Amino acid sequence: RVNTYTITYNANGGSGAPAAQSYTYATSGTINLSSTKPTRAGYTFQGWSQSSSASSASYQPGQAWKRSNASNYTLYAVWKTVPASTTTNMYLSKQSILTLAEMNVLGAVILVVIEYTLD
Repeated sequence: RVNTYTITYNANGGSGAPAAQSYTYATSGTINLSSTKPTRAGYTFQGWSQSSSASSASYQPGQAWKRSNASNYTLYAVWKTVPASTTTNMYLSKQSILTLAEMNVLGAVILVVIEYTLD
């Protein structure tokens, strides 16, 4: 008799979780976890965990998964909050203001520097 098991992916507050994967038990060999990454506004995907409340990921998309794992598993997305944007004004003189703005765009931090000349 062939034992078949399933890995179910849960986006854990996000969307776009991969479809479930089935595999047959074997004493050796691996399959690869799905390379699909879910998304969630204001968060960066860190990977997968067997706990829905994990703060760090145990598994990464595309990682090898042992066929000797003899059970059904649910993997939960692990998320990291993207920090809010910040803006700092620095007065260089009575005629000039330097504005530093740190923004997060799709998880990438962008630093914008703007100098204003006052009349």
